[in-house]
Amino acid sequence: EKQTRSSAPEPKKAVDRHTKRALRRARRKEQSEELLKYKVGIDINTMLEVEKQQEKLAIIKAKLPFIRLFVLGLLAGWWKGLAVIFVLTMAGGIPADLRERIPFLVKILSGILFPIGICCINIFGGELFTGNSMSMLIGLFSRRITLLQLCYNWLVVLVANFCGAVLTVYLFAYLTEIHSHEPWLSYVRSVAVTKVNMSPGVCFLKSIVANALVCTCIMLGQCARDMFGKLAAMWFPVTVFSGIG
Repeated sequence: EKQTRSSAPEPKKAVDRHTKRALRRARRKEQSEELLKYKVGIDINTMLEVEKQQEKLAIIKAKLPFIRLFVLGLLAGWWKGLAVIFVLTMAGGIPADLRERIPFLVKILSGILFPIGICCINIFGGELFTGNSMSMLIGLFSRRITLLQLCYNWLVVLVANFCGAVLTVYLFAYLTEIHSHEPWLSYVRSVAVTKVNMSPGVCFLKSIVANALVCTCIMLGQCARDMFGKLAAMWFPVTVFSGIG
């Protein structure tokens, strides 16, 4: 009888342990389900939403009339030309001896100032070849546009960007002679000589990084939902590519 009495509570203890484990598992499962239902608050557009925006932009860009597409391309070239003039004027204004002693000073200044061009294009309008390369490819891969529409857009925008930038620099930098005196003249010449003597392979590799960062800039700008957020998001990728040269 004593043995029976002493061994009787053990099954009850075992049941209690199993019950407690089952309760703990059920509680953890409920907490996990509640956590999955919880939505993290983010005040930005997701990358999926940005991709859908790019698809919509590709359709719109593919349907633009020639005159409007060309004028918008000229406008983008105008903004980029002004940005280059601005950077050359500010960075070239640093005395030559100071540029030689502190070379990264020019890089930092160029990186901070050059993004103003892409920001103005996104805010005021313009068709930039770099951004269109991404938008039209997304539209093509999603089967929103045709290959012919992509090639037509790229050709018109590339020619318009070139014309707009060249005209801007010629009319408002060359003819006005704002860089015809020192220390600007030597700086502009050194930049031009460096770029002309760059090997095709180096130029190609650098252009990959530059174009990738510009596309990143556009994507981040579309993630933001307010003006300040767009400017801040677009600024840093272009600062990186401009700063590293």
